[in-house]
Amino acid sequence: MAEGVLRLEQFNPYLRTEAFRLLGRAKAALGDSAAACGAAESAAGEAAKANYAWLEMCALRDLLKYTAGGEGAAAES
Repeated sequence: MAEGVLRLEQFNPYLRTEAFRLLGRAKAALGDSAAACGAAESAAGEAAKANYAWLEMCALRDLLKYTAGGEGAAAES
């Protein structure tokens, strides 16, 4: 579903950011950490272009989780 939104929606950075974040969660749940990291980086890039600081922070937090192999939650505290 998220990939479909990304193909159809080219001009709404909020929807694109959230779709990339959702795609990252799905890829992480399937064990594909490289794809999850790529989706999180794309989400952060979309949010940064639109100056959505909160969404950019959320995407970077997701990236930390995916790169730390689940240890990101411990690093946040």
